[in-house]
Amino acid sequence: MYVAGKLYNIRQEMNRLDINILGISETRWPNSGQIRVDDSTLYYSGNDSASHPNGVGILWDARTGPSVLNFIPMSDRAMMIQLKATPRNLNILQVYAPTQNQKRKLNFVGKWKSEDVVGDYETGERNERGDTLIQFCQEEVFFICNTWFKLPARRLYTWKSPQDSKQNPIRNQIDYILALKRYRNGVLSANTYPVYNMSLLRSEAQRQDVSNKLNEQLGKIQQPNASQTPGLEDHNNIENIWKKIKEALQETQEQLTTNNNEKHHKAWMTQEILDLMEKRRSFKGTDPQRYRDTHRLIRNKIKEAKELWMTERCREVEELHQKHDLFNLHKKVKEVTGKHKPRTCTRIVDGENKPILTEQKLEEVWTNYIRELFDDGGPSFHSQMKRKMVQI
Repeated sequence: MYVAGKLYNIRQEMNRLDINILGISETRWPNSGQIRVDDSTLYYSGNDSASHPNGVGILWDARTGPSVLNFIPMSDRAMMIQLKATPRNLNILQVYAPTQNQKRKLNFVGKWKSEDVVGDYETGERNERGDTLIQFCQEEVFFICNTWFKLPARRLYTWKSPQDSKQNPIRNQIDYILALKRYRNGVLSANTYPVYNMSLLRSEAQRQDVSNKLNEQLGKIQQPNASQTPGLEDHNNIENIWKKIKEALQETQEQLTTNNNEKHHKAWMTQEILDLMEKRRSFKGTDPQRYRDTHRLIRNKIKEAKELWMTERCREVEELHQKHDLFNLHKKVKEVTGKHKPRTCTRIVDGENKPILTEQKLEEVWTNYIRELFDDGGPSFHSQMKRKMVQI
């Protein structure tokens, strides 16, 4: 994902397949934080290495993004996001484990039949890491979603070797979705979608329909009598009601506008490039030559778009310099030079170095921290007051 334009390509595929939450491995982004991508939000966790290895991320669409409660970047191979849900919150983890070396490269579970963990539709051969994964699932009461559904082979494997061919297929299943066994009935499907230069593993979960409960509750509300409704003569009362509605609408609009005013990532992306990416996808597996030509054209278009974007930003810097607007000038220079840091995320831990996920625990930690911060070792205010009262 370190290649220019790759993030927008992923977002485009996410829209096409109607995916709400997308986990990403090998993002190769430095550090950790969150960033806006069109109407979505990307949370990512990486490292500070100059070679940009590993990295994980989770991309949320506009519908589920506001439900995020906590983001915990653990390392460049693991991160967690807590999602507000009913009846209890959901913890979603994205974990990346690099493949083993070629000498030991066998792939996963094979004929291992672990009770209630692995289904009948896995593909590949197991290795030591496969045994470790199954043992982890047994201990933590997980099951592997994408081994329980009977699907064609193209919907099971998640990796294809560069040496793969029709005569010698080399395809394996190296990506998995784990869920608690108590939610097994809520998992409706799990299959793979091969897309440009990556494979996408999708799982569909069942949502609880609360519309009937809501209708029942609304039906219990008593209808007001006609004599209690405001008449035309109650002009002042109607004006007050309209004023309150207007204020509520304006407040909601301001909140939505404030949330949407966040900077989007890579403003140089154009609709023409996105259309070419969609065109390139149609050539995959059918016309290799046109696929390569379109890919080369996309790279050139991205280069031109970035150069045009840089020229426009430099012109804006010159205009701000002429106006002697130093504040916006330095802000624009940081944006152009890439020194403008995205919003970073830090995690708060307790005394045992465990991340805090609940508001109650967070309040306790902050209370103890402030108490220790202002504790100078002298007598407390309450003890002093009590001593004065005794003297009186």
